[in-house]
Amino acid sequence: MVGGRYQVMQSCGLYTNPNKQGQPVFKVRPKDVIMLAKHEICSGVDMGLVFPSAVHGETRTAGWMRLQDCRQIRLDGSWEMKGRYRVKHTATLRAGISVSSDKIVDVEPTDEVIVIEIGVHVDDTDPSACRLRLKVVKCNTTFSVGDDMTIGWMSAETLTGDQLLYPVNLLSMDAVAIHKNIARRAAVVWRVL
Repeated sequence: MVGGRYQVMQSCGLYTNPNKQGQPVFKVRPKDVIMLAKHEICSGVDMGLVFPSAVHGETRTAGWMRLQDCRQIRLDGSWEMKGRYRVKHTATLRAGISVSSDKIVDVEPTDEVIVIEIGVHVDDTDPSACRLRLKVVKCNTTFSVGDDMTIGWMSAETLTGDQLLYPVNLLSMDAVAIHKNIARRAAVVWRVL
């Protein structure tokens, strides 16, 4: 699924188009993790526009690969439709999927958002400038009356792979498990005191 992270099973090249024509722009190896940004069927083959995991501080290059070269199990850190996420770093909500569309507002680390659509910003002139984009609704976490719903597009991650949202869906069982572990540790500290 788009927005998911998957493990590569065999070495393969990432190409600039889904027909796998031309030279590969990047090579992935077994156990590398990729994030699926777009899915197409070309000549009966499932192809995906993917981002390999970034080495800290380096820009990632997006490219197309056969999805059969990946283990079909979503990994932790995947983004989900209708998922609710807490903002990790200040990010800009924009009017359109393009990273150059009009700015609406910034979301801050205390904010939460719900994903209503997953897409990709593609820059045909620079494969490293492709970005997974999330159309989100900014949540009212203060429960104050009169707050308008703000809807806009944001990047899930920077070009170098830094996540702008915490990758735990607050509506999932993973969030429940995290909360239980925190409560359990707090109870142990309380007993020691």
